[in-house]
Amino acid sequence: MSNGEELGAMAVSAILGEEKRNLREPRRNETLRIGIVGLGHGFVMAQEVLATGRASLAGLCVKDPSKNARKAEYLRAPVYTSIDVLVDKTKPDGVIVAASTDHLAQIAERCIERGVPVLLEKPAARNVAEIGRLQSAAKLRRTPVLVGYHRRFSDQIGWLKSAIDKKVVGSISRAVALWLVRKPDEYFDSWRVQASAGGGTIMINMVHEIDTFQHLLGPIREVSAVGQETKLADDEVGHSYTITATIENRTGGVCHVTFIHSDLTPSPFSYESNAAENSVFPRYPKDCYLLFGEGGAISFPSGQIWSTSGSRKGWTQRLESSIYPGAAGNGLHNPLLQEVEHFLSVIEGKCDPKVTLEDAASTLSVIQAIRDSMSLGRPVDPKAYLDSTKRTRIGAVPPGVTAT
Repeated sequence: MSNGEELGAMAVSAILGEEKRNLREPRRNETLRIGIVGLGHGFVMAQEVLATGRASLAGLCVKDPSKNARKAEYLRAPVYTSIDVLVDKTKPDGVIVAASTDHLAQIAERCIERGVPVLLEKPAARNVAEIGRLQSAAKLRRTPVLVGYHRRFSDQIGWLKSAIDKKVVGSISRAVALWLVRKPDEYFDSWRVQASAGGGTIMINMVHEIDTFQHLLGPIREVSAVGQETKLADDEVGHSYTITATIENRTGGVCHVTFIHSDLTPSPFSYESNAAENSVFPRYPKDCYLLFGEGGAISFPSGQIWSTSGSRKGWTQRLESSIYPGAAGNGLHNPLLQEVEHFLSVIEGKCDPKVTLEDAASTLSVIQAIRDSMSLGRPVDPKAYLDSTKRTRIGAVPPGVTAT
């Protein structure tokens, strides 16, 4: 990078703040054309599209073009306020939908109706019923939909799943997942704390933990919210949860997972700060996941394994410590880029979506079960919500849906 290019990147950094990633001059030999809906997380995804070197931006769809003018200028793509106009006018090969939660399903359905493949940001919808409608539309139009649970593209989650599948400490029977952060005050002054808009940490952050553990171990069959949900004075949503989940472990038996979750608690324990896959977050050399089997324990993301050796076992015997081979030398990963690369391959018909609408429905069924468990004061089985979706569909979507 020349001095001029470096200064240019610094100027963009000052304008765009923490939303920038690795700013670079986009390559211009692309073949696929991708539309982007929303320029919050969508701005990051747009950069990843350009970083692939084999796709360009067909257009951007935002609710307020003036508010996003600098981002659009940097991306050098036309701007629209209607998803219908973007798709009909630019004819994209695929669309990445990264709007607010309450608009995700509606916008995705507009694309699916036109046979345009979609990368749909998590949680993909507000509820299981909306997912069911998308499943029906996608099946009818034979249109692929990839759901944006990007941790499934993480090399680190990859080695952890490998260790679990290989039973390096036996079948996992207990686990603890920690996600405790303190979000900035301005974060709570937006749709992100409006229940009607699909806000709240349970829908924005907890869904990642649920999807990750179902990917690692198997389907959640029962949840119990044993903690007290807390709220800020003017918020519609809760911020702190303690949840236990019973997972039908694919490697045998069941696993009981405790999730401790809050966006009001400063701590060094969270996936973002421990896995170090996004340079926006400070890195702390701590572990956010602890998994236990009959033969020992695994810590993530450090990859440290504690296990017994020899035939003699007991709490007075010293444990041996080692690092799982796949975890050694972990550096800064970028699952988002791998997710976008995968989406391009899906568009080209080279593979099926790695994360499906069925996966999203399963995660949202668990979220609903968590909420009901808190209100009912007893364990709840998420499967009932999935079964009800087969019989129920939401009403028609009004025309002219705009992005956020």
